[in-house]
Amino acid sequence: MSVDSATAYSYLDVEAAPKDNNHVTITIGRYEDQLVRVGDNWLLKEKIVFMENIYAI
Repeated sequence: MSVDSATAYSYLDVEAAPKDNNHVTITIGRYEDQLVRVGDNWLLKEKIVFMENIYAI
């Protein structure tokens, strides 16, 4: 049986401290990638990003 599509789930945790601000922004989320096989290669078909929480401390 050959599978020609797949879904990958990834989680993210980003901390950013812009130079011109005195706070840190923390973002938590995830993204889902839809992949398709073309020949011997897997290619990205679609990426969906879900931002769960954004905090400024």
